[in-house]
Amino acid sequence: MSTSVVVNLGSSSNFSTILYDLEKEISPLQKMNKCPKDFKRTSVERYFRANGFNLDWCSFKLVELTFFNHNHTMNVQEKKSKKNYAEENVWELVESLQYSQSMYTDTTKFNITLLIFIIIVVGLILSIGIFRWYKKKVIFF
Repeated sequence: MSTSVVVNLGSSSNFSTILYDLEKEISPLQKMNKCPKDFKRTSVERYFRANGFNLDWCSFKLVELTFFNHNHTMNVQEKKSKKNYAEENVWELVESLQYSQSMYTDTTKFNITLLIFIIIVVGLILSIGIFRWYKKKVIFF
């Protein structure tokens, strides 16, 4: 069984020429739904395979970033020409990460509280046992 990962990267800078060249190189593959097993490997394929990634180059695409500014969008080039703008990035990934982090935070708080409670109970039991042993009584009951 394999795990699939979708990676979305964003930047306010333009794409590098290497990325544009890669997009041109794989443009014939983008017309297919899924890459065939015998497709021509890309020039950068070796970097990914060396780290255990098998990529579906048919799904690779470069997408221009858009910024939301008072209910109208502008691309990166238009943004650079504007001096004053209110930038509001809406990223679904960030929202989902915040949700999952809040779930981990709640679980962590519960686990720490439970651990402290167990330590206190064990400490009390040991304290009572040591006190009774010191008084030369039966340790428990």
